[in-house]
Amino acid sequence: PREHFFNLLDEIVPMILDGSKTIEVRVGDIVFLSVKPGDTITFNKNSKSTRKVSKVNNYENFQQLLNMEDPQA
Repeated sequence: PREHFFNLLDEIVPMILDGSKTIEVRVGDIVFLSVKPGDTITFNKNSKSTRKVSKVNNYENFQQLLNMEDPQA
């Protein structure tokens, strides 16, 4: 497993940590395509906010993502 560092808006990190935000969507550039289940993501390098990646889904386009993901998750 690899460790990744992603910068997020400061107001987003608490929602990830408390479980109210369970999905993070990123454009599939090379940095994000390297993320795999089991990897660790640290949000905002100066914080110690870290989570393990449980699942990675790839989509052909944004519409496919909207059709496949539950917005209530």
